[in-house]
Amino acid sequence: MLARKDWVKACEFPEMGNYEILERVFDGVKSVQESPTVIFDLDSTLYDIAPRTVAIIHHFLAESGGRLSSEVHHALEKLNGAENFYSLNDIFLLLGLSLEKPSVASDLDVLKEFWFTYFFSNHYLHHDRPYPGAVSFVRELHARGATIIYLSGRNEPFMGDGTRGNLVRDKFPLAERTHLFLKDRPERQDLEYKRNLVHEIRSAGTPIAFFENEPQNLVALYESFPTSIHIFVDTVCSEAPAKVCAGLYRIYEYALHLDAKDR
Repeated sequence: MLARKDWVKACEFPEMGNYEILERVFDGVKSVQESPTVIFDLDSTLYDIAPRTVAIIHHFLAESGGRLSSEVHHALEKLNGAENFYSLNDIFLLLGLSLEKPSVASDLDVLKEFWFTYFFSNHYLHHDRPYPGAVSFVRELHARGATIIYLSGRNEPFMGDGTRGNLVRDKFPLAERTHLFLKDRPERQDLEYKRNLVHEIRSAGTPIAFFENEPQNLVALYESFPTSIHIFVDTVCSEAPAKVCAGLYRIYEYALHLDAKDR
């Protein structure tokens, strides 16, 4: 079981470009006569969620007064949403803030409590933005006959309305031949939740490909659907360890497919 960079190195992904991998998914859809399905995670797979976290942090800074040390406060003010990070810990390290320093660690705890209240809710979901090319890629799959499944670790009670609102706003398919799976309650673990949806995924059609940024989720889906194409979307991911797995693919973005297709 390895985490993050060690997992990526150990998996030894095939040396294939984004375009070639995404074309393989199109070929898979074409090869199935009835109900080909393609399954996508949302956060950090189709959507860049960094702007959501940055908006929450700026809200906190505006309302917190002197709750944070000046060192941390001034560092966080520099965030603009273009940074590449997964967690608040990542942000602090990115900004050069030492988590070994007691005052910094204390500030991190204060910020985490505020962040947790808003991140897993509808309030700031409108700050999420699709990755370049993601909408066009999913729409093209749908146009070619694929059923689209959005398999997210978000929860329905507190994030359902905002999630559907974003999908509609950004013009992702969300009508016929689409399914949106969200957790029924926020406390459920993402890995357990996605593992337990095997029957629902099979009932929707023939699963051609899975897109996921979280290694342990991708490996679990690979074990349940070994004949599908499993694609690690290499954006950001947690430190949760995953088993090293052969037979996975990796892409960095969707835009390269569109560039190659339009030439």
